[in-house]
Amino acid sequence: MILIENIATIVHVLLGIAAILAGCIALYAKKGQVTHIKFGHTFTWTMVFSSAIGGVLGLLKFSAFFITTLAGILSITLVLSGVLAVQRGKANTPRQERRIATLNGLNFLVTFSSGIFATQSLNGILFGFHAKDYFFLSAMAAIALYGDLRYFSSKTLTHANRLIRHLWRMCLGLFIAVGSAFTGPGMNAFPETIKNSGLLPLPEFIILIAMIFWLVRIRYFGNAKAV
Repeated sequence: MILIENIATIVHVLLGIAAILAGCIALYAKKGQVTHIKFGHTFTWTMVFSSAIGGVLGLLKFSAFFITTLAGILSITLVLSGVLAVQRGKANTPRQERRIATLNGLNFLVTFSSGIFATQSLNGILFGFHAKDYFFLSAMAAIALYGDLRYFSSKTLTHANRLIRHLWRMCLGLFIAVGSAFTGPGMNAFPETIKNSGLLPLPEFIILIAMIFWLVRIRYFGNAKAV
């Protein structure tokens, strides 16, 4: 059993690294072109499988990695809903989007409830993680849920609306992956000098800046394909 867990952990890490590299290339590639689409697909599936394996590991090590399962579910719902946003109009896509949104809603309830339970514990920790960690995940899930409600209630959806939904959800998924590698569990792989340098949060900050840049560009300056 330990051997299987170790192999699964290695695969999880390797897929996570591949997802980060593919996601960064897709984010900075010219939108709508072959490179963007190719690496976007690579990011999607490496992210989904990495998150799924991480989620299973979280269940196997419930007392220590419960939050990994919740983060994995959030990542999967973000990335898949982001992909489906630009495929709307194909058969059954709206139904698939609603199923993913429902899963995200349930995940929000669990993450928020876990944060509440953590605040009521003696040390403010639940299964090895602080309340703020659960509330951070629940906040991202809540933002996604709010976006889902607006998305499904909208009578007219323009191409720009779908691109915006696609962009920020994929970027948020990439943000979670990068955060896991640089400021989350992956931080332990770095030397103490780097961990104490204050540089590890920088990749997350760069992703957020890039996301804001593209959101503004699409929202106010037209179709990203023309960039």
